[in-house]
Amino acid sequence: MRRGEFAQDFPIEEHYTNLNHGSFGVCPLPVSRHVRSISDSHQISFGKFRSERLDNLLIASRKALSGILGTNYENLVYVRNASEALQTAVNAVKIMGEQGSLYLKRIVTTNHEYSSTNELLSDLAATLEIPLIIVNISHRSREAVTTALLEQAGDCSLVLVSHITSPWAERLDIDSLAGQLPLSSVLIVDAAHSPGCSPIGREVYERAFVAMSLHKWGFFPLGTGALSTPSDYHNFTKPVVCSLYHNQSYAKRFSWVGTDNYLNYLVGETVADWFNMLTEKNWDFGQFLI
Repeated sequence: MRRGEFAQDFPIEEHYTNLNHGSFGVCPLPVSRHVRSISDSHQISFGKFRSERLDNLLIASRKALSGILGTNYENLVYVRNASEALQTAVNAVKIMGEQGSLYLKRIVTTNHEYSSTNELLSDLAATLEIPLIIVNISHRSREAVTTALLEQAGDCSLVLVSHITSPWAERLDIDSLAGQLPLSSVLIVDAAHSPGCSPIGREVYERAFVAMSLHKWGFFPLGTGALSTPSDYHNFTKPVVCSLYHNQSYAKRFSWVGTDNYLNYLVGETVADWFNMLTEKNWDFGQFLI
């Protein structure tokens, strides 16, 4: 972001420049103020806030987030970060396999994935006793990467790829991948860097688990992420912590997973206002990508 253009809206040290391409973003002051105002209301009467306001505020915030992302709010739930969202999606795949709703022959990913994602997939491959295929995508075009992934995946595969890779900030063609991957295969997209940086097609959201961090380029407070789950997978997708509403609807399961700070999840409307302002100013959200 060009220093000076929105400097008054961010609590950034004047002479500090962060060269990292988005590990932790900075929250605009209007969003921070909204969190504090909700916190004040929440502290006055926590029980009343939870029983009378929390669900409606969550729905409104999810609807606002869906408008930013271009997807159905009923498929969106808030989590703490993309890593938690990825773990949640992988757990859903395990549940589908255990219940006989899914048969997998292999797991396919790339050599440009986040290190914790590699560990997650290695553990899953060992549990399912199936091969983990890591496709080398270095120095390849987007078209060549898509072709290589499809050749390795075939049918009955779990494919996990980043939309924007963490090591090199390169953007993969997940729209094409999602459109060509056989329906017998499951697609999980690591979109940790996507919200606020590069849009994802609605068809991808309808086809794939999409795991997002919202505190990088998405202008949410630190510790805010989201998971978009295709409706066919709702029944298998549960929080990583067994929730009070474990056996209720998909969205309800994620609305309360024990005592935690849920206030970050309630500011979607204010974040949406910020995005709309930037859009009106013709801000190029993906200007730093390869």
